[in-house]
Amino acid sequence: MPRFIPRHFMLRSLVLMIAFAGWGIFGDSPCSWGQGADSDKRTEVSAAAETTQATNAQGDTAEADVEKIDVEDIDVEALIAEEPDPQAAITGPDGETTLGEFMRENPEFAQGRRAYAKRFAELKDKLAEAIGKQRATFIRYRNRVDRSDQARARYLEERRDVEEAMERLFEVALDYQNFFGDADSNRYILRMVRHRLEHDIYDGKTLDAAVRMIRTGNDKLYLFIAAARSAVVEGKCENAKQLFDVLLKQEDVDDLDRGMAGGLPYLQEQYDEEIQRIRADEAADDLPRVRFETTAGDFVVELYLKDAPSTVSHFIGLVEDGFYKENDFFQVVSKVLALTGDPNGTGNGHCGKFLKDENVGDADARQAMRGSLVMAKYPKGEGEFEPHTASSQFAILFMPNPGLIQQQTVFGRVIEGMDVVSRLRRVDPSKEKKKDAIEVAPDRIKRATVIRRPDELPEPVYHRVLDAPTTSSD
Repeated sequence: MPRFIPRHFMLRSLVLMIAFAGWGIFGDSPCSWGQGADSDKRTEVSAAAETTQATNAQGDTAEADVEKIDVEDIDVEALIAEEPDPQAAITGPDGETTLGEFMRENPEFAQGRRAYAKRFAELKDKLAEAIGKQRATFIRYRNRVDRSDQARARYLEERRDVEEAMERLFEVALDYQNFFGDADSNRYILRMVRHRLEHDIYDGKTLDAAVRMIRTGNDKLYLFIAAARSAVVEGKCENAKQLFDVLLKQEDVDDLDRGMAGGLPYLQEQYDEEIQRIRADEAADDLPRVRFETTAGDFVVELYLKDAPSTVSHFIGLVEDGFYKENDFFQVVSKVLALTGDPNGTGNGHCGKFLKDENVGDADARQAMRGSLVMAKYPKGEGEFEPHTASSQFAILFMPNPGLIQQQTVFGRVIEGMDVVSRLRRVDPSKEKKKDAIEVAPDRIKRATVIRRPDELPEPVYHRVLDAPTTSSD
């Protein structure tokens, strides 16, 4: 890990740590998000929002008001130097050959283009069908035709079907781009990049799609933001630097982007160190794993038993005891984290056992990356946390945060379904609520299951054990 983090980057990390301190277990203002008398209204509003969101990803949306930047400010060719340029196949030194001429001269290319055009059209129809089913279930629920538990379960299943259909169409649209695609597929890629940015889905696919659109001359600001953040997550900080150099010239730059731009060398060092350890974990293939089934879909985590044995043993014990069943993701804050582990959903609960701090600030601590699992602790103000207060609540990070390991324990990472985590319903208790606003029920853990573990685990090392779990700090 970096032995020295410069002050300007540490301050940016502190911004996020202070943000942690404002919510739930990290703050003084608990907020109930349980299933109360208004649960029908919350579900109804949620359904409407999700149906509209899926429709916008598939249908037409206005782009005229999207903020744009000057693409001449960036060396696009250097940015995507590793990517083959399909356009070069039909561009010669004496001018450009039309696509029609190129297809006539290259029948295999023409055949591939037609095949992808057909496949794109088929999957677009399937997405429309999935959205139609989801909308029909919502209308029946809204009109009180069917408000059964089975109807709610069906709606959640249909929501996942829509998300999967969106992703399949996205993948085909990107493949179709290798054959130059068409206006329809290009629009869909643009919408999906924006959708992914809005849901903190930063990965190689987002980076690939955003760069492809930038390369075609698109100057929409969100493409550069999505590409820059994804480049950081993917450990391509040199590419991210070019994008941030452009973004920092814009007005109202996000604190997250400004902080990352100032700390790119350290983010790259963090990534390089952690990716080596991840590859070693993958080669050994023996770490414990837990599957979480949630209302948004399933995801799997791998636990760093060798690096945080006390924390992992404690966590596995909670999972096997069924502690996390029906726990809400009571705080899900864009660009920061998803937080769960309080059975009361207030943010002040715990399991009655408090771990002695493990690997906090140590040189060999695991890095805080996108998808990392971090134990939550009680705050004592100004971005500082009370030692030895980790209990049952844990966070999943949406973005890297090098400064976090100075005070909190990273004990695992998401290895499957990070897109599911990213799409968890946003719940930010720090935001002021409008009068008479209807709250939306958060996503929740339906079940957590240990799917791999050693026969024996080390004993957790506790700082304090209470007689029983409680909902407030003692």
